[in-house]
Amino acid sequence: MTPFPSRPPQFLSRPPQCEPALYEHGRVGTRHCAVPQQRTVRRTPHDGRSGSAPAVPIEDLENHTAARRFTEHALRLVLEVVDRRRPPTQLKSIVEPALLEMVRARSLTAFPGKALGTGTLERVHIRLVDPTTAEVFGTYSRGPRMFAVAARITNRTGIGWSVTSLRFG
Repeated sequence: MTPFPSRPPQFLSRPPQCEPALYEHGRVGTRHCAVPQQRTVRRTPHDGRSGSAPAVPIEDLENHTAARRFTEHALRLVLEVVDRRRPPTQLKSIVEPALLEMVRARSLTAFPGKALGTGTLERVHIRLVDPTTAEVFGTYSRGPRMFAVAARITNRTGIGWSVTSLRFG
């Protein structure tokens, strides 16, 4: 007994001719090349160039620096309160009262990722909406995992910056 039954040999048919012939009139596949031409320079708003960037006013740079400094400090404090390494009362001056209650409640309840360890702020990005308001987004880590955080901060005259909206991912 043989492991494979014997069959008569089968041959494949030739594939259909789909491509042009390699040799055309005795020459090897030559093609006519287009002559490169100079493109006219367009300077319209739609040519894909942004042009020269406007200079950023010094006040905006100062606001951005102050907002960034405040945000890093505030988010670190919030993470410490959530991890119960700091009492929630220390957030009174930098967080709106409704958010203070939210952070306090989050520190008392179990949430996904809390068992991974303490939260460490990694990156913070700021986008000024106007001179008194900024959108904040960034990442923080718990153990080997990364999580997102987003906030909105407002600079109130006489009071300073405060967190008005906060979202943990």
